[in-house]
Amino acid sequence: MIKKLLKKSERGQAIILIAFAFVGLIAMVGLMTDGGILLIEYARLKRGIDAASVAAAQQFRKDFNGTDLVAAADNFLKLNQSDVVDVVISMCDPTGAYGGSPAHDASLCPDPGQPARKLVRVTATRNVEFGFMRVLGINGSTIQASSVGEAASIDLVLIMDTSLSMAYGTDGVPTTGGVGDNPAACNVAENCQPLQNIKDVARQFVSEFLFFPYDRVAVVTMTSQTPGGSRDPVLFPFEDSAADTDAILDNLKVYEPPDCVRDPGNPKQWISPSKGICLEYNPVNGTLMATNSPS
Repeated sequence: MIKKLLKKSERGQAIILIAFAFVGLIAMVGLMTDGGILLIEYARLKRGIDAASVAAAQQFRKDFNGTDLVAAADNFLKLNQSDVVDVVISMCDPTGAYGGSPAHDASLCPDPGQPARKLVRVTATRNVEFGFMRVLGINGSTIQASSVGEAASIDLVLIMDTSLSMAYGTDGVPTTGGVGDNPAACNVAENCQPLQNIKDVARQFVSEFLFFPYDRVAVVTMTSQTPGGSRDPVLFPFEDSAADTDAILDNLKVYEPPDCVRDPGNPKQWISPSKGICLEYNPVNGTLMATNSPS
């Protein structure tokens, strides 16, 4: 009788052990299967977020609206991730110029003294439902991914010809020695031609195609910008302001060589300069006669 009872007890224990073994087996399979699904879905979400952040950053352009960035990211995610929730799009906007949409993210702002960058952060979450782990009461998990997209900024260098030839068309006669060829006069009157036309074209190009403060402009002149200066080039450093760039272009001057000085006792002999180009004026009426180069 006792032996029969012991055998029945052992059979009951075996069923319990087998049941626990099945639960453990399902848990192990669930960890591998559902864990793999979780990793796959995270990679899929990350790819979608990466692409959405780039799409949003591409909306950085002149006169853009903050909602353009949000719409670009949202539309891309809707096309590629139908069950994405809690999408947050942010950029550097400390002044609230875009009405809080996108949200301000201080980490996307440049360090002091550094140029602004076209950065957009997209963060999103989605729910992943499990299959095997439901046996253990775990129905699913939430994953989150974040990515920063950047659009290229433009560093434009304008090389401006400021040689004497930039005043040769001032009087409308395309020859040297005319009344309007004197750079000292047309620089003051701000009517040196073709320099003024070239400055207008440069301003129009900058105004139409560059987006300040994200894009920057540097100006290089081929000659000195001071009267009697050298013919060495001058570099104006990068500016990220339309007003500062306009001011530099407005103040560009045609090269003004020093005045020619001859020896009164020997007109063929130069007193100054010893070399280089100089401006020679008519001693009677003071008009510019020519630009000479003392040997």
